[in-house]
Amino acid sequence: MKKYFAGFFAVVFATMFVACDFLYSVKTVKSVDDLPNCTEARDGRTFIVSDKNAYYICVAGVWTKAADRKTTNEPANEPVESSSSEEISSSSIVYSSSEEVSSSSEESSSSSLIGGYDPVANTLMDLRDNKTYKTVTIGSQIWLAENLNFEYNVRTEDQEAVCFCYRNSVDSCAKYGRLYTWSAAMDSAAVFSTTGKGCGVEGSCNAAKIVRGICPEGWHLPAKAEWDSLFAKVGGAKVAGASLKSTSGWSNNGNGSDTLGFAVLPAGFFNNEEEYFTSAGRRAAFWTSTEYESYESFSVNFYNNRADVSAYNSDKGLGFSIRCVKDAE
Repeated sequence: MKKYFAGFFAVVFATMFVACDFLYSVKTVKSVDDLPNCTEARDGRTFIVSDKNAYYICVAGVWTKAADRKTTNEPANEPVESSSSEEISSSSIVYSSSEEVSSSSEESSSSSLIGGYDPVANTLMDLRDNKTYKTVTIGSQIWLAENLNFEYNVRTEDQEAVCFCYRNSVDSCAKYGRLYTWSAAMDSAAVFSTTGKGCGVEGSCNAAKIVRGICPEGWHLPAKAEWDSLFAKVGGAKVAGASLKSTSGWSNNGNGSDTLGFAVLPAGFFNNEEEYFTSAGRRAAFWTSTEYESYESFSVNFYNNRADVSAYNSDKGLGFSIRCVKDAE
């Protein structure tokens, strides 16, 4: 199936580092009739249609509604015909991902399995970009068994939310998933829900008890207590690292036994203060939805030379990995 962002990434490779904190200006038009032609050159580009208060993305020659600008729990698929008018004005909001529309009954059937989740195959298809992840059931929780790799770049005047590929390499995103600031993890711009709205890099926020964040629909960003419940299933945080780490990829013989198939990989992280990537092969850090104070939130951390898992209050601007957990039935 055609990938939505093939044209978009071609531009990125030619003009910038290959990183998912790439930012381009989203144009605003008054109505869908004012959208320019959805040409191959514009494939993957996003416009704001003001009278619809929504984002529209150019996909395979058709403008498709990707998301409402305010509360969006389920992105819609509303094709519209493009016109010949040119791009006008600009906006400070950038949204660079979209749900892909299935083109066959087979794909529609598979993606309808409980919102993309297949409990028999233990997989989840993220309907926004059609990426498929392994899942694992541990006790009463169902987790992604891989790090999230959803491209999300939304910046507003007050909040900044970005994600990264380790050392600006798309191969690292394919291997480790993406690294996200806390505001991106929480979906502070409320693209998909309002549960983490306003939870940016600075200042405290009033997040909901369960925060969807940028997880697929029906899944959410785990709170610290949910990580603690996971660790309890493998003997507690003091030994959880040895049981949950992957059986390969960790430096200095730091591999785990991966007894439950959770497969924590040493993805490293992005240091926002010094602006560099570090610790791939040696450390994995995951955001929780639990805020510590205005500038910090809790993260859970795995190391190559330790059997335990540590919870830290971490600067919200750091780039960490994300594991999503399924909403309770």
